Amino acid sequence: MAEIIYAVTCWVDPANGRAYEDWLNGGHVEEVAASPGVLWARKARLEQPNDKGWRGYLVIYCFESRRAFVAYRQSDLVARFVKECIPFAGTYSIQRHFGEVDLLIESEKDSQSL
Repeated sequence: MAEIIYAVTCWVDPANGRAYEDWLNGGHVEEVAASPGVLWARKARLEQPNDKGWRGYLVIYCFESRRAFVAYRQSDLVARFVKECIPFAGTYSIQRHFGEVDLLIESEKDSQSL
């Protein structure tokens, strides 16, 4: 089975989005990463803002299979996240993308020396 990459771009209003950033950075990524079938997760603060001047984050998760990804998306955890984000409405926007890994190139460098 092929791995599934799930990428989430988050844009946060710098004037009003602090609570959302606290939620995002306060354990959300770790909770998703601890879900069954997640192989790894990475989060990066983007250096460029969006067209509104909002700060950006890119969060990438790797799921071991489409089955694991679908199970996550249908889980109670995702339903809980949706409810938790209601108070942050208007202070962030997100774009989600996912797809099957169709090319894997591994470097000879030590992957832990980022």
